Amino acid sequence: MTILEFINKLKFSDVIALLALVVSGFSIFWNIYRDILLKARMKVRVQVSEIIQPGSTQRNSFIDIMATNHGPGVITCESIYARRRALFRWLKPRYLFIVPDYTNPLSTQLPKKLEVGEKITLFLPYKEKAILARKPTHLGIRDSFGRVHWADSNSLKIAIKTYLTHFSEERWKNNSKTKKNT
Repeated sequence: MTILEFINKLKFSDVIALLALVVSGFSIFWNIYRDILLKARMKVRVQVSEIIQPGSTQRNSFIDIMATNHGPGVITCESIYARRRALFRWLKPRYLFIVPDYTNPLSTQLPKKLEVGEKITLFLPYKEKAILARKPTHLGIRDSFGRVHWADSNSLKIAIKTYLTHFSEERWKNNSKTKKNT
């Protein structure tokens, strides 16, 4: 029996049943894709920022973590994580939980629900023993589903380089001042 003979023998109800089978198969695959594979994504960046107030000579530096929800749905940001990859791949990486600076009024308070296109900015203290001193390989924000959205490695490398340059210069200045005083 050829394909043309098979098509000629089909009844209208058979065509409807085949069409329903195709539509229901597409519907099942779409629901699986939408609910399991297609999840909201965040773009995360890290940088060292300065906040300057008009009329003030004081500069406040912060480690600035910005995240934008790229959709397709609502996402809830819960906490900040860092990861230091081990030298050897078979060793488990170490994860660090970072407590945000709740005293800073400019920093977004976690947990925070983000609609598509909304952005949060988290400020961490910029001091000598900050998280960048540990040279993390990853820094990101954990959502309510347990996924961690890591910052792009370029922005993290630049932030670490800025931090290390600044604090090595400060340390050098402090050491030279103490030697002159003695």
